[in-house]
Amino acid sequence: MYLAELEALTARMERLELANRSLARRERLWRLSLLPVAILGLVVAIGGAAKYGADQVPRELIAQRFLVRDERGTDRIRLETLDGRSSICFLDSKGKSRLDLGLRDEGPPRIDFLDSNGAVRFTLALDPLGPPSLKMMDVEGSTRLGLKLSPAGWPEISLNEKQGVPRFLMSIVQNGTPAIEMRSPEGKKRISMAVNDDNIPMIDLNDPKGKPRASLFLNDEDTATLVLLDADRKGGVALNAPAKGSPSLVLGEKVGPRRVAIALDPDATPGLSFIDTEKRARATLLFNPAGPSRFLMKDAAGKTTFQAP
Repeated sequence: MYLAELEALTARMERLELANRSLARRERLWRLSLLPVAILGLVVAIGGAAKYGADQVPRELIAQRFLVRDERGTDRIRLETLDGRSSICFLDSKGKSRLDLGLRDEGPPRIDFLDSNGAVRFTLALDPLGPPSLKMMDVEGSTRLGLKLSPAGWPEISLNEKQGVPRFLMSIVQNGTPAIEMRSPEGKKRISMAVNDDNIPMIDLNDPKGKPRASLFLNDEDTATLVLLDADRKGGVALNAPAKGSPSLVLGEKVGPRRVAIALDPDATPGLSFIDTEKRARATLLFNPAGPSRFLMKDAAGKTTFQAP
């Protein structure tokens, strides 16, 4: 009985050894089968590096930033998202930013052109309300020239002084009127030129507060008029020169009502008239070069109450 159990145990161990040998052979075959795949992958990697060049392999790739460097290791292109702003920046051979395209989380897109010192000199952007704008800056960053469209689509060009204050503006305003403005260092309008929607050209001269004090215009009847006003626009002088007819000089309470007029009649007789608030001549003095002068006085109904001679 003991011998039978020993033989059975011996046979079992022989079978186990045969199974282990078979498993070892399979493992060796599996490893040998992977060798060609590994060699092929290495060949492909080497071939790819040889084809594109080792210097073109990305040097750095991180979650919020991507850099492209030249053969000297200098950053030339930078793509990043930082502090709520996504941007693509192009750098020169010294690593200085020269062209920047950016977009903030809360704001319009913008393109900046920078000089060799890193100062922004030229900007193309969309304003918060949507219209496009173009700005040119000096080396200190002050805007010296600006071009933009209003939200309604009207164009405007501004020339600014060193502090960025607009001093010269050229635009087309909302009613389609072309206009030019010249402003003081405080930004007050001092001279303006325009052609209004009635096709009347005009030039206004303003005081330091920006109020019109003198106007020159040509109306639709081709009458050239120069108007001078006081600071409160309560009194003024108007000089009129019609295309056909006699010139006149008018003193008035305002731009509208005339109170005193000096004019030439159609027969070239000079006259001086005093006018009431209802625009009626109440006293008139006529100077006749070929005869006696005349003086007339009239009542409110227009009836002559006095005449000499």
